[in-house]
Amino acid sequence: MADTEFELLWNLPARSLDVPNRRGAGTSSVAVVDAGAWPLGATSGRVFLKRQRAFFCRPAWNAFRRTPTARREVRFLARARAIGVDAPTVAYYGEVGDRAILAVDEISGAVDFERVLAGASGETRDAIIRSVGAALATLHAARIVHGALYPKHILVGAGDPRRVALIDFEKGRVALTAARASARDLDRLARHAPFLSAHDWSLLREPDATR
Repeated sequence: MADTEFELLWNLPARSLDVPNRRGAGTSSVAVVDAGAWPLGATSGRVFLKRQRAFFCRPAWNAFRRTPTARREVRFLARARAIGVDAPTVAYYGEVGDRAILAVDEISGAVDFERVLAGASGETRDAIIRSVGAALATLHAARIVHGALYPKHILVGAGDPRRVALIDFEKGRVALTAARASARDLDRLARHAPFLSAHDWSLLREPDATR
């Protein structure tokens, strides 16, 4: 039965979101499936479907053996949720041979970090940035490195700036210290978030500090 579900999803028509990533002979693609077209039971929103072939990493936690990066993502999605960081729910995960499929439910009513800030100002903008900073502080206190902390991977509730979710943990890993986890992620974010001012960064790095 599991293989039947796997093949069904492997061949399921879905709208591609980007050009597939390539790593050597391996490929990884992401597509979106509308709620009404998802074949494995009811879902309240869209489902994001990642399909990989020979797309591997060699993590220490798996004794440096070849491991689909999608399996690593499942692992770190669960870790994030376990410490109270909002992250997508896994709708399906499976492996057959050198192929892997990961499907996650959409974070409904959320907008990526850059877009939500573009429409915000004053205290609302500050509140959004503090909420993002608090979510990242929780993640990094557990020594978890997101590994691909781009603005598009930080989602904020469109009507609730206190709601922050992180997506795409495919490059997740554990750092030796919380400080190192924070430095790795924030350095990457800084390179891809020119819209953040010095004031914004002060709030992001110290979300609980008094004004």
